Amino acid sequence: MENAVALEPDYLTVLTGGNDLCADTVAEMTSVADFQTQLETAMTTLAAGSPNTHVYVVSIPDACQLWNLFKGNFWARFIWAAGNICQSLLANPTSTQQVDVQRRAAVRQRNIDCNLALATVCSTFTSCRFDNNAVFNTQFTATGVSGDYFHPSVAGQARLASGSWSVGTHGRHRRRIWRQPRHSRVVAPGSAAPSPMGRPILTARSLLAVGRLGTAPSRRPRTHRTRTLLPEPIPSG
Repeated sequence: MENAVALEPDYLTVLTGGNDLCADTVAEMTSVADFQTQLETAMTTLAAGSPNTHVYVVSIPDACQLWNLFKGNFWARFIWAAGNICQSLLANPTSTQQVDVQRRAAVRQRNIDCNLALATVCSTFTSCRFDNNAVFNTQFTATGVSGDYFHPSVAGQARLASGSWSVGTHGRHRRRIWRQPRHSRVVAPGSAAPSPMGRPILTARSLLAVGRLGTAPSRRPRTHRTRTLLPEPIPSG
């Protein structure tokens, strides 16, 4: 978060956790306790150094959907193995042995638990908003995944962005700086959050994007530097 503090953005979108799940083995995944502690440290650093920054935390996508979509695809299995892609989840994708079934279940549970940690930490900061598992609940399609059978395609990115955008921008006013609702609470993935007046209850987080959205109050004036580029001199002779 030190880079974000230096920029003092008005609005900061955070997506983290994918690499904490996708390790070579289940044992090498980041523990929920470490994940939550690291996030708390990052958010505390940001709140102290850039207190007017509004933070929007996006949930970790449901990685198990990739296994469900492509476990029967020869090329997907080949690329996952050759590229050593997310082997904590995608190793032995066609195996029905109990050890492999339990391994995949452990990865998905860690996915859920880390999203709950995101919500828990975010809920303790008044300037933080969680997407209420909008990205986690987004359903993948084959066309939404790129040629490595892991990362989202352009269409997949658009689908994920559409789901998170409607939550993160707080209703129809797309440039409004939002505030954390007073009665928000942490909601586990997959459960519905009650909302007053039909609006979602916002429970509350690597740096995905830094951008400006509106103008936060009590911000000190910013200085802008410009640089003039002059043509290079033409050598004589």
